[in-house]
Amino acid sequence: MALMPTLKQRFAWWNPEVADFWLSHLRPHWSVHRPYALVQQVQREAVDAVTLVCQPNRHVPACLPGQHVLLTLAVDGTRESRYYSPTVRPDGRWQFTVKQVPQGTVSQWINQALQPGTVLEVSAPAGEFHAVPTEEPLLLLAAGSGITPLFSVLQHRLAQGVSAPVQLWYWASKREQMCFVEQLQAWQKEHEGFHFQPMLTQEGAVQAGELNGRLEVAQLQQRIANLAQYHVLACGPTGFVRAAAPLQALAASFASETHQPVQAATEAGEVTVHLAKQGRDVLVAAGKSLLEGLEAAGVAVPFGCRRGICNTCHCQRLAGTTEHLLLGRQTSGAGAVQLCVAQAKTDLSLNL
Repeated sequence: MALMPTLKQRFAWWNPEVADFWLSHLRPHWSVHRPYALVQQVQREAVDAVTLVCQPNRHVPACLPGQHVLLTLAVDGTRESRYYSPTVRPDGRWQFTVKQVPQGTVSQWINQALQPGTVLEVSAPAGEFHAVPTEEPLLLLAAGSGITPLFSVLQHRLAQGVSAPVQLWYWASKREQMCFVEQLQAWQKEHEGFHFQPMLTQEGAVQAGELNGRLEVAQLQQRIANLAQYHVLACGPTGFVRAAAPLQALAASFASETHQPVQAATEAGEVTVHLAKQGRDVLVAAGKSLLEGLEAAGVAVPFGCRRGICNTCHCQRLAGTTEHLLLGRQTSGAGAVQLCVAQAKTDLSLNL
C-alpha cells in the first residue's frame, strides 16, 4: 500500500513569490504574506509636504499612535527605505505625511512624483511615544516633521475625550509650512480642554493666535499653568529636542524623538569597550556615538533608524557611564542603552 504524501510533498509546487506576482495583477497590495499598503490619494498638506492616504492589506500589523514604520518603495527603479509615522484614520486607512527635505532623495520623490496606485512595503511598528498616561495633562511640542507622530497621538487622545488639559505647541519657519492647521483649529473649537499654539520663527508679522520665536523653556513655564503636572512629548530636529530637554526636571514626565541622525559631541581620544559576549576589547573614538564608534572599529552591530526610535541597536550596558545624546543625561552601571543615541563617557562593558 502506497504511503500518503506528506503535506509538504503535496504542496511542493507552492511558491509564495509566484503567488504574490499573480495576486499583484488582481490588486497591487495583495500578498500571501507581505505587509503592503496601497496609496489611494496624494494630498498637498503644506507648501513642502504631502499626505499619502493608504489602504493596508491584512498583513500590516497594528500601529499604536506615535509609532513609526519603515516604508520601502521603488524610487526611480531603486528600492529605498525610510521611517515615517502613520496616523490610523477612523475608516481604518493609514496616512503618512512627508515633508520635502533638501537633498532628500525619497522625500523629494514622494512630494514631486509619487502617484496613487503606488505600493509601499510596511515594516512592524516601533517606538514608545505612545506610552503616556491617558487621563493626565499632556503637552506636545513639535517642530517641522516632528508634528506627524504627535498628530497621531493627539487624534487618539481627543477621540477618547479630553478629561485633562492637552496642549500642542507647533513650531515652523513659515506659516505655509505648517501641516494639519485647519484640523487642529477645528479640534480646538470642538474640545474645550485642548489648546493649539502655532509658533513661527521666520515670519515678519504674526496673525491672531500665533506667536513668534523658538522654543524657550522659560516661556512655557510662564504660559502653562501647573507645568509640573504635564507629561511632555517633544519631537523635531536634534537642536529642538535638546532645547526641550530641561523639561525633564520640570514636568511629570518627558520623552523625545528626533527625525535626524544624532551627532555626538566632539571629543578627542578613545575609550575601551569590552564586548562581553565576544570576550574581547575594542578601542572606540570618544567623539562618536557608540553605534558609529563600534562600526568604525569593525564591530557589526544591528541598527535601524539611527535616531533612537526603533530600538534595533538596543543592548545592555554592564559597566561604565554613557550619555544620552538628546537628553544630555548620564547613566552608569548596569542598564539599557541605545547605541545610536549614546556616547561613552568612560570605558564600558557592553553585552555584545
